[in-house]
Amino acid sequence: MCIIIDTNCLSDVFCTDSKSHNRFKPVLEWIINGIGKMVIGGTKYKEELKKNRKISKFAQLLNTKAQKVIIIDDKKVDKWQKKIEKKIIHPDFDDPHLPAMVIVGKCQLICSGDTRSVKHVTRTDIYPKGTVVPKYYTSIRNKNLLCQNYIDDDYKPYTKCNKDTKQQIISALAKI
Repeated sequence: MCIIIDTNCLSDVFCTDSKSHNRFKPVLEWIINGIGKMVIGGTKYKEELKKNRKISKFAQLLNTKAQKVIIIDDKKVDKWQKKIEKKIIHPDFDDPHLPAMVIVGKCQLICSGDTRSVKHVTRTDIYPKGTVVPKYYTSIRNKNLLCQNYIDDDYKPYTKCNKDTKQQIISALAKI
């Protein structure tokens, strides 16, 4: 599965001492032990990711050592973000980069701790024909979404981490 992890819950997913970690732990386990991959792209997302240096470094490790990150084209994401910003003007919608990432990355799943923007991100009128409107993982009750059904064919075959890579990732997690 390819998943966009909203920056509002990066710590909840990757920091085991976060008070909300149990809600998001299945996402981390799916990435480390399963076929999950994190999607990164767009200027706004990358700027928000950089604000947390430890998680940003961890994402680099996931990319270089485990091939568990899909990096999508920043310029394409930014272009779609601008189009979406023109369509949706609402005080509860501060994540126009998320649907832009869905479009460019063909990603069908978003992990977020913020449910305010769900009704905006799941509006079908902001997506081009053929784009699958994303599902939201907001807590452990959405664990069933962490499956191969939400992986676009472009990201197959699935890959899992080998034992040594898993151990490197787990060691790196302890430093976050």
